[in-house]
Amino acid sequence: MSEAPVAVARGRGRRGRTEKPVLKGEERLQAVLAEYRALRNEIVDRDRHQLQLYSFLIAALGVGVAYVVQQKAYDLLLAIPLLTTALGFRHLWEQTVIVTIGGYIRDEIEAKRIPELLGHRQGTETADYDPYWVAWEHYFRARCPPHAYYKLAIQILYVLLPFGGALGYLAVLLFDPDMFGVTIKTNLPSELCLVTAAVYSPLSLVLCWKLWTS
Repeated sequence: MSEAPVAVARGRGRRGRTEKPVLKGEERLQAVLAEYRALRNEIVDRDRHQLQLYSFLIAALGVGVAYVVQQKAYDLLLAIPLLTTALGFRHLWEQTVIVTIGGYIRDEIEAKRIPELLGHRQGTETADYDPYWVAWEHYFRARCPPHAYYKLAIQILYVLLPFGGALGYLAVLLFDPDMFGVTIKTNLPSELCLVTAAVYSPLSLVLCWKLWTS
């Protein structure tokens, strides 16, 4: 397969200076589209990682809660937030990268680089995304419904269930171990329960805020 000719910029300079190739318009467009496809694939991969995190966390919570109830090992409720916090911050990292890549595609590739090569579409400017030849990120931003329901599900999975269970259990231990008519036996000293509650309370709020604003 023969290679397309590449123009070479020749200029005055020091002897032995490397001559830089200058890509033609079509070659520049292919380079931009290749970057666009690579970044879109990166978003798909990271979205798949998030789904894997959800699936793993749901399975782990189900197994963990079932074991706690069957074995009456209620102290293990205090370990669950450690797992969900680690997975929650991993989710935040994936989401941050997805949003950053999407912003780069929208503001640089769709709005600048491709219009510099092809110009803008004419006669179709009825929406913000119409002037662009490649406009998925603009279209998604303009037409996508609010994600409140999605973020609420994330809050329940990563924060409400694990931290609610742990903090509720700590409250029972500290204030009324016989609250439900069954004496809960634990080897945890009250000081450790207080420290754990003091750590988990702000941590749950921070994680909740981060997940909601991501």
